[in-house]
Amino acid sequence: MSEYDHQPIWHARRDGHVRGPFTSDELRRYLLLGRIRLEDELSRDGVEWRPVSALPHVIPEEMRDVRTAADRRRLNWARAQVDERSGGDRRVGTRRLAPPVIERRAGDRRRPEDLQLVWFRTLYQWLFTTRQRWRYAGWFGMAAVAILLFA
Repeated sequence: MSEYDHQPIWHARRDGHVRGPFTSDELRRYLLLGRIRLEDELSRDGVEWRPVSALPHVIPEEMRDVRTAADRRRLNWARAQVDERSGGDRRVGTRRLAPPVIERRAGDRRRPEDLQLVWFRTLYQWLFTTRQRWRYAGWFGMAAVAILLFA
């Protein structure tokens, strides 16, 4: 057992900027979502830094050895399951930016997403919200029938 097997907290470093602490679950989730890259460095003690690629036990299974289309689908499905974003444009909504802030922006800073990943995320969210809708619709329907019977 190495020193990396008994400590639950991780820190990530990219271009000299340290982020964290992250639990092992958060670390795997951020790896799946691309927020932490394989080229980034990880440390548990803040002293010894190693590249993520040198620590295969922290890399999610879905990210290992992606060669076929089935492997990519499995990876996209795993990414969709851990992605908390709604899929909509977060710049639109109740929070409005002041005009000087909007003028300073140089366009969209996001990297383009794989269309298949967007499709998997949309499907996952649709399935989840559909289950919620039907559960509430069932209670509403039973309440409506009960009111009609009493009337």
